[in-house]
Amino acid sequence: MGRIFGKAVLCGLAGVLAWVFTEGFFPKTVPHPDWQRAEMIYILLVSGFVGVTAGIFHGLQKGGRLAPVVSGVLGLVLGMVGGMLGSAVGGALVQKFFDPNIFNLVGMSVSQVAARTLAIAPLGLFLGAAIGATLMSRRGVVSGMVGGLCGGALAGALFDVVGAVLGPVMLVSQGGGASEVGGPSRAMLALFIGLFIGLMTAIFERASRQAWLRLVLGRNEGREWPIDAAQTLIGRDERAHVPLFGDPQIPALAAVITKQGHEYVLSDPGSALGVGLNGYQVTQPAILRQNDMIQLGQLQIQFLMKGSAQRQAAEGRPQAQPITPVNQTVQQDPLTPSMPTQAMQSPSTGGIALKATAGPCIGHSFLITGPTEIGREVHGITIGEDPNVSRRHASVTPTPAGLTVSDLGSTNGTFVNGVKVQNAEVRPGDTIKIGTTVFQVTST
Repeated sequence: MGRIFGKAVLCGLAGVLAWVFTEGFFPKTVPHPDWQRAEMIYILLVSGFVGVTAGIFHGLQKGGRLAPVVSGVLGLVLGMVGGMLGSAVGGALVQKFFDPNIFNLVGMSVSQVAARTLAIAPLGLFLGAAIGATLMSRRGVVSGMVGGLCGGALAGALFDVVGAVLGPVMLVSQGGGASEVGGPSRAMLALFIGLFIGLMTAIFERASRQAWLRLVLGRNEGREWPIDAAQTLIGRDERAHVPLFGDPQIPALAAVITKQGHEYVLSDPGSALGVGLNGYQVTQPAILRQNDMIQLGQLQIQFLMKGSAQRQAAEGRPQAQPITPVNQTVQQDPLTPSMPTQAMQSPSTGGIALKATAGPCIGHSFLITGPTEIGREVHGITIGEDPNVSRRHASVTPTPAGLTVSDLGSTNGTFVNGVKVQNAEVRPGDTIKIGTTVFQVTST
């Protein structure tokens, strides 16, 4: 809910900021020939400021450096266009169903509230569509339209109610003309447009998503990405639907989620890193279930679905089986250069491996085929999310009986079966603790 209210507050502040820039264009007396021009500038800037703010917010939620810029520019342009279209439609509707002079009446009436609601609701509809378009999905546009319509109607309905309370301050008559003091009223309308449209578009966007991913371990923990595309691309690339930048091991294209009917299928595109699912390496397309945990390098991503989507998916996959490890030759990802980092391995036979049972790498299994260093900045087993791990913490070397473990002068030490060691021999079943990560030695 924090993100929903955060977006609403930011959009509300953007509306007020737009009012600050536009208030100087309004004439000080009414009627005035420049009044229509001032109103056009007001609508353009309020819609544009709210649109660019929502777009940047969406871009920051997605992640990366390019997304906020692209979404912000899109929100600015489409927001201004949508604001003008909505204003024109709203004005035409009021002209058709109400007395054109209804907004010039002093005080407040039910008809005036209805007319104002009808005037602002279309602006919210088109501005909401512009905000939804920054999500780069059809669902975003639809949810934005619905949320914007509701937000615009709410802003219009409350405007005259608040205006009636502030009426004595906003409007005074002077002789045959009138001194125009409607600035506070316009400020309130700009605030309402940004606040309510930002709030309602966020609520409807959240309510309409069927499946999404949540980063639970790694940089920017808690970030979420909706799964809307037919193929959702995950990787260290600005163009990916789910851009991941917390682990340099992750390639440009690390994993793909394909929507097939009511099912979401996870597959490995052939990256050198490999894709983990609930502790096992994905060797063939796997149907995702609620709360499944996807491992990509040091990052862990949770797959989530709405209740209705869960039921539909369950009805459509009676043959689904738990994921089991299968031997697979890891292929190099053609999008990135070869890296010496040791990737997660599928269990094979005749070797020795370290399986993480606690810590940032939990669930990952590392096949040890030669001398391998462990630390935060190594080309072996990298544990980059643990401050208790040194840059070069320890090393392991295969032996006929198991492994030799050597501490490399780490700050917090290396432990075998709970005992701090400098050098030690370990066998299958023993444990090695480095920082908060616990590895169990296993034979494969």
